[in-house]
Amino acid sequence: MRKVATVEKGFTSVGVHMGNTLLRYAGDYSDLLQTVREMVQNSLDSRANVISVIVNFRQRTIEVWDNGQGVDDKLFSQALNSIAHSIKGKKKLGRFGIGLISPLGKCENFTFTSATRKENIFRVWEFSTEEIHKQKDIESIPFDGRSDILFCHDPKKAGLKSGGATFVPWRTQVKMNKITEDSRIGKIDINSLEMEIIDCFGIVMKRNKVTVHLTFVPKEGEVEKRDVRASLAEGEKLEEYVISEKSCGQVIFRLFLAPARIGQRKGRIQIGEISNDYRLNAKQFCVTVCKLLDSEVLSILQSGIFNGEILCEKIDLHPNRKSYIENEALMDFCICISKWFREVGKKYLDDLHEEEKSLRHQKVGSRAMNFIRQWINESNVATLKEVIDGFKRGTIGPGHTEDPEPIGVQDVNSIATPGGVHREIQN
Repeated sequence: MRKVATVEKGFTSVGVHMGNTLLRYAGDYSDLLQTVREMVQNSLDSRANVISVIVNFRQRTIEVWDNGQGVDDKLFSQALNSIAHSIKGKKKLGRFGIGLISPLGKCENFTFTSATRKENIFRVWEFSTEEIHKQKDIESIPFDGRSDILFCHDPKKAGLKSGGATFVPWRTQVKMNKITEDSRIGKIDINSLEMEIIDCFGIVMKRNKVTVHLTFVPKEGEVEKRDVRASLAEGEKLEEYVISEKSCGQVIFRLFLAPARIGQRKGRIQIGEISNDYRLNAKQFCVTVCKLLDSEVLSILQSGIFNGEILCEKIDLHPNRKSYIENEALMDFCICISKWFREVGKKYLDDLHEEEKSLRHQKVGSRAMNFIRQWINESNVATLKEVIDGFKRGTIGPGHTEDPEPIGVQDVNSIATPGGVHREIQN
């Protein structure tokens, strides 16, 4: 009888290429717009109330700095060791720990420079996309001290020197060098960035009175500058609508009827978790739930009729920060939105359709009046009047036969037309 060989228990090793892994995580933020958004979010998490974003296409650099709390080497090390498992906690805007490395793959290298309020000693860490990509094992990221800069509260002193050091108005600065020239990855403009910041962070910006200074330097043309501040929702406040479902928990509708300007409403709805200030705009949300909501519901969320927010207790933000995780909580959330639409929203959608119909009629009438006015101005009105005056009604007068003795009265009125054809006139 053949003896059966036995196999002892053991372990099989698992190898992870850390460089590739970090680049894959950074790829969750697929373009420069999302990357800059993450850097702004980190600034807000550090309790900054002044944030500056400088996008320079001529020099191929992006710089984001803030006057927040700053970080030391211990906190920075904790952040690097918590990628995909953030140390911030659920109530922080950026709780996935990936934003720190999001510039990887979109630039040749980037630096992270920071000093805490307590120490006021600046350190700079440098990340090279190419070097990180090569490394299977990454034990640490090198840093160096910077004694040539000092933080100052007064922005008017920025650039001045003291004891060989230059004053700067920031505690943390992230600078991307030689940003990608790939048109898809490098997609960013001042308008889309402003709306992204307002949509995602408007709540915390209002609460902390934050100003974000945007500067865009194009390859050619004039420099654009803009100060971004979150404003209160405009319009007529609607009664708060609260509903619950088992899997999603409580859902709160805090909405305003957006004011109509030049015949249009341009309101914006944000979607979010009750426990977190981060928001998605309605357009982003609708892309991910288009199979869970009817077309009319999707339409009203993006219609511009409302300003405000819709919050849910138990939905979970996806690590890519562009959607919510598809689970039972999200499905029940959509059920709650559909119920709100039937009980509240549909009336406003019907009213909007009537407004649009009336506006279309007004536009058609206005175009017709302009055409008639132009035609009259360009036509020979005197000749037209002679033609109209030449029309004859009835059978009496010059050019007609003498009126004979009437022999009776017909049942209907009529007018005579050239050629002897008569047409009845309805009473």
